[in-house]
Amino acid sequence: MFTSYKYLHGHTLENLNNCIKFFFEQLFDRSGKRYSKKVIHYNFKVIIDQCPKLDSLLRKTYKEYNNLDSSEKTLIKEAFFNNNQIEKLCRGDLEPIHYSELPSSFAKVCYDLFKYLYESLPNTDIFQESMGTFLDHYQKLRELNKTVIMCPSCGVSFMKPINYSKRNDYDHYLPKSIYPFSSVNFNNLVPICDDCNSDEKKAQDTLYREKNKKSRRKVFYPYDSNIISGHIQVRLLGDDPDNLRIKLEGNDEQKEEIESWDGLFSISSRYLAITKERQGGWMSELQRKYKKQREKPSFDFKQFLDEEFEDLYANLFVDRVFLKKALYDWLCSNPDLERDLELSVM
Repeated sequence: MFTSYKYLHGHTLENLNNCIKFFFEQLFDRSGKRYSKKVIHYNFKVIIDQCPKLDSLLRKTYKEYNNLDSSEKTLIKEAFFNNNQIEKLCRGDLEPIHYSELPSSFAKVCYDLFKYLYESLPNTDIFQESMGTFLDHYQKLRELNKTVIMCPSCGVSFMKPINYSKRNDYDHYLPKSIYPFSSVNFNNLVPICDDCNSDEKKAQDTLYREKNKKSRRKVFYPYDSNIISGHIQVRLLGDDPDNLRIKLEGNDEQKEEIESWDGLFSISSRYLAITKERQGGWMSELQRKYKKQREKPSFDFKQFLDEEFEDLYANLFVDRVFLKKALYDWLCSNPDLERDLELSVM
């Protein structure tokens, strides 16, 4: 991650996951017993009374679970527990379980249930009256994270403003099509830009490089308070402006997470494409400033560069300035930079 969000605790939408957690905990405890309203959390009963589809899906899930043998039930419990420990999964401390590993009959009803819980139920009037809206959650999350105005996944796209009538989509960090039980867990729901969500990550398996659970990898946890803007350094490498490449650097302990982040969101290739698109304008800006400053009697080239970098640091994480700094760092590696700037303004 380029940076992280502070987690928004206590929003009423969290009641959705709490109610589902209650349902499955009761289901596991009552294994073999007939379905009753005892498995329904009190905050959910008023919603179920007006949502027969939800009632039907819960009953089907209950029935399918009780048709399983003991080993299959144990697997379901493990999947429910593990797949909701998002931070531990990201760090590699737990093994996740895919839909494909569950008994097919249960996997089908479970998928239908969580698809409805995320995609349809929140749009009903009774749900919004009881638990609130995703727009309100988004606005309060953005309010809590006022300094995160760029996408926390890439750092190059603006997020929709606080109190705007629309919001960015929530990415299921562990994709809802692959991982059961975590579709309405807000530790797994992260507002990011459309480029990251729809064009790059899509439904990639976050925790594995390849399909069928091969090549397990560690990834950044999006609500990790230790992730701050600037923890990853962007360097430009190459001998000339037409053959540049991006290198992402960070702590040695984060090497695997950085590689995973790069792979999931195509960070290096996006950063390079943006830099190539903007480098002409950024270099022209430097040339214009140099031309203006060199006319002063007290002009000092080193001081000129120091002041330029001071301005960059002041706005480093807004509107791709960190990529501009990477370009200027690369330019400054040229011992003939002053001569080249002089030639460019003559």
